[in-house]
Amino acid sequence: MRGEDTDFTRRLHAAGILVYYVPGLSIGHRNDPRLRTALKSAYDSGCASWRLFRAPGQAPVGVLFLAGLALRSVAATLYWSCWRAWQTGWPALFLAYWPLLLLLESASRTGFFLAGVRSRKGTPTRAAGLRPT
Repeated sequence: MRGEDTDFTRRLHAAGILVYYVPGLSIGHRNDPRLRTALKSAYDSGCASWRLFRAPGQAPVGVLFLAGLALRSVAATLYWSCWRAWQTGWPALFLAYWPLLLLLESASRTGFFLAGVRSRKGTPTRAAGLRPT
């Protein structure tokens, strides 16, 4: 599932349980190198981000909120894809990486926005098996 570690940490904090960060701990992930898998993963992460963004039991979001969210998502997509590509440090790498990072960031923001639209309609989030809590 996506976001379960963040959700679990928030619940522990709410229960008064301390959580410590261990910077030396290494966690390995097996990543599928296919673009389709990366896009699905980015989309699912965006959907899960919505679930973490909205507290359970809140009223459905309004149309104006969704319109503002769409505009902010476009701006954030452009900003974060440029920033991550710029971190390569080389103009040639920036030009090579930016289209791919723009695509991945767009998939994530689309998942976030569509999860918000579905929450307005009362449709459950489908990302990685997440269910509304």
